[in-house]
Amino acid sequence: MTIHLRPLAAPDLRTLQNWFSDVETAKRLGGMLPLEAWFANTKDAPNHKSQLATDGNLAIGMTTVETYDDNSAGVSILINPKQRNRGHGKRVVAEALKQLPNGTAVHAYIDADNPHSAALFAALGFRRNGIDPDGLTDFVYIK
Repeated sequence: MTIHLRPLAAPDLRTLQNWFSDVETAKRLGGMLPLEAWFANTKDAPNHKSQLATDGNLAIGMTTVETYDDNSAGVSILINPKQRNRGHGKRVVAEALKQLPNGTAVHAYIDADNPHSAALFAALGFRRNGIDPDGLTDFVYIK
């Protein structure tokens, strides 16, 4: 299985919208809705990169990486609900990390009640780095 990342495009929003019909997806990432407004606000931002993860013609997930002036970045993922629990999340994040320069401090902010994401990022070498002001657990990885 080969994961390929490509820039998210407007036609992909239909696919993402279908994923948001999943209760867990809507709970975790509902702040992205409506997707059209989110996409319009982020697609041309120089420090924001959203990419669709595919395996052949199958949309596996999406990753978003935001980079900051202090040599840090934030990463998030969304996995196609029908493709969960197959190791895709790890592969998608690993591909996204390859695009960042060495020495980047990469943060992932995880809800306390989301042990699957916490385990995914821990398995990739991210370490707990405290709780952010919004109550999310900050996991950090130095590339």
